[in-house]
Amino acid sequence: MLCQQRPLLGPSVPYSTFWDSFHGAGFGSAGIGGEEHFSGGLGPMLPGAFHVGFPNYYRNPWHFENPKDVDAECLRQMELVMQRHPEIAAVIGEPISATPVVPSKKYWQGAKKLCEQYGALLIFDEIIEGFGRTGKMFAAEHYLTPDILVLGKSLGGGLLPLAGIVTKERYNVLQHRSIGHYTHEKNAMSAAAGMAGIDYIEQNDLCDHCAKLGEYTMDRLKKMQAEHPMIGNVMGTGLHLGIDLVSDSKTKKRAVAEAEMVMFKCMEKGLAFKTIEGNIITLRPVLVITREEMDKALDILEQSIDDVEKGHKY
Repeated sequence: MLCQQRPLLGPSVPYSTFWDSFHGAGFGSAGIGGEEHFSGGLGPMLPGAFHVGFPNYYRNPWHFENPKDVDAECLRQMELVMQRHPEIAAVIGEPISATPVVPSKKYWQGAKKLCEQYGALLIFDEIIEGFGRTGKMFAAEHYLTPDILVLGKSLGGGLLPLAGIVTKERYNVLQHRSIGHYTHEKNAMSAAAGMAGIDYIEQNDLCDHCAKLGEYTMDRLKKMQAEHPMIGNVMGTGLHLGIDLVSDSKTKKRAVAEAEMVMFKCMEKGLAFKTIEGNIITLRPVLVITREEMDKALDILEQSIDDVEKGHKY
């Protein structure tokens, strides 16, 4: 989440990034990310990454229940890294995580303040959250304007490969270098798909649709949580949602085996999704999903959770 500034080319510069974050599966990006799944067993990753805690209000190693205490501890860790490594160049993070953990606005305001204090940039990776999914065109709009915004996946309509960055002109300092130059870059078909996708999102007001349908869905998930002890926590914003399944609500023990059973029972009924960290069901439907389709998906999900809770397992 922090990336070391100073020479743009030359000796390796340090980064400070978040535990449990995801920025890609390549050797360099896996080192910046904080998931063991993508780096375990590969030996030392590229040097220069310093990881700190992300403000997870439901699951944090200090067992804090007050979000303000979680924010304060995470910001303390970030500042400690910056103090010990004054060459740190940037904080690199997802404004809302893939899980999705949704930090408070005050947390990101505090992180931005530290970046300004120590001369670092704030970089938001919105490859998962960007283009309407959170109820705004970009998740950053829930918080503040970063120095650099990284985009991908949905930029190409979810089908064609297209990625990019948005930043200020004063950071455009490598015109004399071919950094990231590839044979098949500037693909015209991908660019056309990207423009068409943006036009469709704007013309059909999908950001507002995601915000309203996401609020409705979150209300349903909270009702499900109240009725099903296996649902330890629900989280998210817009159509970027997560359900943390537990086998013990007090200890918050992850219900990994149960989550897999729920997933396969849902697939048998026509509902597909993925789990993160073994037990967290993530719901990221197409932005044009209707309320009726969402209700059908939630009915299948609740029925499958109920089956597993009642012992109807494989």
